[in-house]
Amino acid sequence: MARYFFHVFCDGDVHMDENGQDFSDLKGAKTRATTIAKELAEDGYCVGSVCIFDKDGNELDGVPIGPTPPEATKSRFRSPPHFHVSPSKIASPNRRSISSRASAALI
Repeated sequence: MARYFFHVFCDGDVHMDENGQDFSDLKGAKTRATTIAKELAEDGYCVGSVCIFDKDGNELDGVPIGPTPPEATKSRFRSPPHFHVSPSKIASPNRRSISSRASAALI
């Protein structure tokens, strides 16, 4: 089992998943990220992406939140270019813990 973190990037903000969840592989984590993105989109939370990170802060994959642009349906969705994230080292005014609404989607 590996621990995956689901950071939500939307409207210029980063909502850090500080707990993460254990899955046997990336496929299981991607399924969970898809569920989170779908629930956030249905709630009108934001347009952005749910990005999957490993315990070392490496971005592994991403899922769009909100409407999928037509060109994204032609090829695999690629999340916006992000960077190696070390949750304890981000110093950004836009960094905050996942909101209660988004954290409900993570449960």
